[in-house]
Order: sequence, then C-alpha cells, then structure tokens
Amino acid sequence: MNTRSYKFIFIAACVIALAVIALTLPPVFSYGFGSQGEIAHSAAQSDKININTAVAAELMCLDGIGEVKAQRIIDYRAANGDFASVDELVNIDGFSEKTVDAIRGNLCV
Repeated sequence: MNTRSYKFIFIAACVIALAVIALTLPPVFSYGFGSQGEIAHSAAQSDKININTAVAAELMCLDGIGEVKAQRIIDYRAANGDFASVDELVNIDGFSEKTVDAIRGNLCV
C-alpha cells in the first residue's frame, strides 16, 4: 500500500469516528424561538400550554392569539398573579367566552 492509500484509510476512519461520536452525544440545540427555545421545546413535549408560565411565543402558537393578546395575558398575570382557572381569561380585554372556549383544550393552569 502506498502513502495515498493510508491517507484515504485515515480520513475514512476519522469520518466514521466523528459520526459515531455525533450520534452518541445528547442534543445540544433546543428547538423554538431564539432565546426562548428551551421553553418552546418543553411546551412541545406537553399537550397543553400553561398560561401561568407561558411566554408570548408559546401563547402565539394558539389559534387566534397574536402578539397583542399574548402580551395581554402576560400583563394580566403580572398584575393579578397566577390564573386559578382558564376561565379567568374572560377578564382580559379581547377574550370572550367564545374565544376562551376555542382554545381551552390547549391550555392548562
């Protein structure tokens, strides 16, 4: 075998070793929205979004909830403390019983 063959075998062995290492390491990246990725990833593991801990990006994943309504939920929570029930959302401007009923299945406290 010549030097060229040894280089090829060495490179192939390095690629295989790196692949094995990469496949055995735990994931380093969180999936989601920028710095809130870890929170978004944890929400993806659950079926429901907790309105007492959710950030705006999580809330905006709900149908009919945009940036403004998400911020209203967060502001209400900051001013009044944790929600005791999903039904308390009707106390926030822009949330009717119909709106709450439509997203109730995706929320928890």
